[in-house]
Amino acid sequence: MINRRPFHAAAAAALGFFSGLAAATLGPPQSCAGVPGVGGCAPYAQIIFQDDSVTGGQSLFEYDDPPAIDFNHSGDMGAVRGVVNLARGELMTYARGTSDGNVSTNLGATMTSVGVDLYTLQSSVPSTLGDDLFNIVVTMSTHGVGAIDVPFYSVGAYLHLGFNSGVVAYGGGQLDAGAVIQSVSHVPVFQEFGVPLMVFANLTVRAGQPFDLNWSLRANVSESSYLSFVDMFSGGAHLSFQLPEGARVTSMSGFDSLTAVPEPAALSLLLAGLAGLGLLRRSRQVRGIGLAALLAAGSAQAGFTGNTVSAELLDLAGAGGVSVPFAASAIVGPGPEFTAVWNYTPLNQVWQVTLDVNDSGFSVSFNDIGGGSNHDLGGFTFLGLRLAGLDAGGVITGVTVPSSDGAAVQSIGFSDHGVTVQWNGFAFRDGNGVPITGGSSTFGVQTSAVPEPGAAALWLAGLALMLLRGRQHRRGTPG
Repeated sequence: MINRRPFHAAAAAALGFFSGLAAATLGPPQSCAGVPGVGGCAPYAQIIFQDDSVTGGQSLFEYDDPPAIDFNHSGDMGAVRGVVNLARGELMTYARGTSDGNVSTNLGATMTSVGVDLYTLQSSVPSTLGDDLFNIVVTMSTHGVGAIDVPFYSVGAYLHLGFNSGVVAYGGGQLDAGAVIQSVSHVPVFQEFGVPLMVFANLTVRAGQPFDLNWSLRANVSESSYLSFVDMFSGGAHLSFQLPEGARVTSMSGFDSLTAVPEPAALSLLLAGLAGLGLLRRSRQVRGIGLAALLAAGSAQAGFTGNTVSAELLDLAGAGGVSVPFAASAIVGPGPEFTAVWNYTPLNQVWQVTLDVNDSGFSVSFNDIGGGSNHDLGGFTFLGLRLAGLDAGGVITGVTVPSSDGAAVQSIGFSDHGVTVQWNGFAFRDGNGVPITGGSSTFGVQTSAVPEPGAAALWLAGLALMLLRGRQHRRGTPG
């Protein structure tokens, strides 16, 4: 566990935290010729846990068809929970450490959930790359919450995405995301905080050829703290695919990229829509063209242009601060919407940070205008962004990073209409290794075509009006 210590020592201990996870997880999965659960091959679910009542990491496997685990363990000093559901592409972890009343010790708990599965891509559209090859993006994201009740105690979270057999080429991405959070240094004591994490990989795969993916989510806590990645709505960390048109990915465990789990709001809209259709069935005066127009209006999806958005640049390093903040709000249109200045005093750096929102995403550029001699930063979380007000007619369902030139994106989180980003590294160098003065990160934002509650209400109101007009016509009442 990470002991109570000053910030820089805790950051150094984070290396041990991550290396400990690497030692605990399994090696690359083996191919089992399509036979699940034989000889430790994919697909399988695994949880690894440790607390004060367990000596060393304890590991449990599940090979049932489909493999799934929901495991709870509690001791005198805390509790853990791990959930793996391969068919849903979901991981959950929870760890809580209680105090033993001795300030000279720092016990805690750890829970890691691991999933390994074999996936196959099928496509109804011929490959544009030839040889049945397709480029896909695999993403896993989550947003946990935690709290620490003792000054300078710490928690850590780690999300990993890996692959081995069957992948033709790896086109880059971010396979690991982690955060070590210490009270006082990073967050206030006795206050709940969010922990957004995201990993992704750009892969080339061949249609009909199975490929494996392994993914894990770990929560590590000291005593008097907790971390939770257990969400009854989003399912903790969720695996998703961005695929070419006509493509579909399925797995041996029953995962299907075409089967989306509706959000609670979407379920309520679905029920409301079914109720509206029931009314329509009773109203034979409604014309089909009117129904089609309402459906089109209810599910129309626009872009972000014209949105009034707000943004906040966050200094997470505590070594300079944001001297010029973003404006309170801006309307999305041509050109950048926000500009701020962030200072990192230890290296005499003054960064101009520019945020440009477009119709389907946004980009953040960094330019060192202070003349600092070294343009590299790394090893700790130092800069964050909150962006709100993104409304394209539905809710945000995912965020990707098509490119990040020299700026290391640590984690990404999103809500219905907002995105949060954290950076933990700048490595701005030219081809000869000479420092240059800036770089940028580009983000793509995916949204659903599900109407929001307000749109659904208008849709149902329109249905009711059409029903009323139908009754009026039957009675001979003028429209």
